[in-house]
Amino acid sequence: MYASINRRVEFRADRRERLDAFLARVMPEYSRARLAEHARQGRVLVEGVPRKPSHRLEPGTTVCVEPIEDRPPQPLTPIPVPFDILFEDEDLMVVNKPPGLSVHPSPTSSAPTLVHGLLAHSRELSRAGGEFRPGIVHRLDKDTSGALLIAKRDVIHHRLQAQIQGRVAKRTYWAWVRGIPRLEQFTVETWLGRHPKNRKKRAVVSEEAPDARRAITHVRLVEAFAGATRLECQLETGRTHQIRVHLAHVGLPIFGDPLYGVAHPAIARQALHAIRIEFEHPTTGRVLSFDAPLPQDLLQLERVLRDEA
Repeated sequence: MYASINRRVEFRADRRERLDAFLARVMPEYSRARLAEHARQGRVLVEGVPRKPSHRLEPGTTVCVEPIEDRPPQPLTPIPVPFDILFEDEDLMVVNKPPGLSVHPSPTSSAPTLVHGLLAHSRELSRAGGEFRPGIVHRLDKDTSGALLIAKRDVIHHRLQAQIQGRVAKRTYWAWVRGIPRLEQFTVETWLGRHPKNRKKRAVVSEEAPDARRAITHVRLVEAFAGATRLECQLETGRTHQIRVHLAHVGLPIFGDPLYGVAHPAIARQALHAIRIEFEHPTTGRVLSFDAPLPQDLLQLERVLRDEA
């Protein structure tokens, strides 16, 4: 994922510190120089007032960072990319994203993305999510497969995002994990923030952490194997890596997940699939629900787990 935010984000200072040093600590995907320049442009507000990079923060101070958009290295040109379309009309699409395909461009990769494939399929894509994320209403990690909403017009994009934020739209995932939960249904509720030592990871943090965000995942046992389980996870909030962190936190790490999970010889990526998405059509008001068929690697993992049982 390239370094970009398309909405204002808010932090709370937890110590006395220069503004640019604080920003570099809580937003490590950016360079300190890039963040300092953003502040000099008046795009960083401290208690509602634009401040210079050298401004000294006090504990408890609110810091708001206006949207940042960095240009990825490769041009957004139409490139045929294989993906299945579960539904399409003049307003939107629902696609089944294959594993190993990034949703949008990254500065560290020149490989085609889903966005390139969408442009090859249709020039009618919303731009409300940013210049380099045409059509993308929400995202999936590169190695997570499954159902993804695509908007063709900005007004549709805003209405679909409002449904996600208002919990009208429901996103359901299946995860294959090591271990069997004590309860058939349970909810994981924590605060998530950046991992203190690994910039690629998220972690469960205290509510007082400067970048703490409330995260809620509802979990249901679908099928138990020998020392393993297929779980259904429904997002109430949509934080980065939320399901992966939450399941590891409760002792149910996802198979194949290189950051939070455990290895399994039958799967080479995190065994996580966005199985279903349900929403109200922004134009007709009709409730729509779509299931994304499982890719071959997850079908193979299930066969192996059943054989082991």
